[in-house]
Amino acid sequence: AWDLINPLKYPPRGEGIYNGIDLSKEARFSIILSRGCMASCTFCSSWIVWKVYRYRTGKNVADEIEMLVRKYNAKHFAFYDDTLTGNREEVINFCKEVIKRKLKLALHGTTRVDRVDKELLNWMKRAGFYELSYGIESGSPAMLSKINKKTDLNKIFQAAKLTKKAKIRFCSL
Repeated sequence: AWDLINPLKYPPRGEGIYNGIDLSKEARFSIILSRGCMASCTFCSSWIVWKVYRYRTGKNVADEIEMLVRKYNAKHFAFYDDTLTGNREEVINFCKEVIKRKLKLALHGTTRVDRVDKELLNWMKRAGFYELSYGIESGSPAMLSKINKKTDLNKIFQAAKLTKKAKIRFCSL
């Protein structure tokens, strides 16, 4: 219900210029493609609250973003999904829609290290992703196991390497 708020009243959030967009001057619009997570980490309630991972189509999300671009001249978006890339195909579909529509965007997202690959990251870069935040939680294999993270240090290093190679900033939450 975007009509219930004025998103341009929110302060800009970000640093640097990406895709010709000064992140320190543009309002950052919050958006989601999915909710929930396919993992069951002991510290997180997402999998308990949502039960299953659910997602919108990439076209549906691109439609919403295009509406925000037209209505508010929006340029900067942050995906607040627990696992944005949980459905690889729909994220690629979203990226293809953004590219096809020639939307010039700066995009940020959050996801898991075990849910990215070279092709996906390349599509994301082409669509305008400048940064991905990963829920790494720990560099200790014992702790990762204890919190049921369902990942390991090799997957963390591989995601970091692939993300940087795609020229997307790699961050951890």
